[in-house]
Amino acid sequence: QLKWVSRLTGGTRFFSYLLASPEKADYGRDLSFQGRVLVGGQGEEATVVGGGEHLQIDRYHWADLNGDNRIDDEEILEVYDLFGEVERFAGLRDEVDTIWAAGGYRWDEATRKYLLEQE
Repeated sequence: QLKWVSRLTGGTRFFSYLLASPEKADYGRDLSFQGRVLVGGQGEEATVVGGGEHLQIDRYHWADLNGDNRIDDEEILEVYDLFGEVERFAGLRDEVDTIWAAGGYRWDEATRKYLLEQE
């Protein structure tokens, strides 16, 4: 279960999170989760979080939406649309930029890192 605590002022808020898989990942396994936001104040009201509730553990980068081991122009634009203003995601955006510029990547099981594939 995911839970955020925040004072909501002025309407819609955007929350983001990172989910790290276990070291011995069970690839292809579907994980499900739920989230809610506790709105401050005397009544402490809970609001359900919208968005996906399932995530499949796999060897693909989170920004590689179609799983083709590259981040294409549409996928990088999606990353900037969703996370362009989220300061804590700056390092992740840099990683996406690097993979996009390299033309591709592959998952290295031994190091548990993405390695760049040069075109």
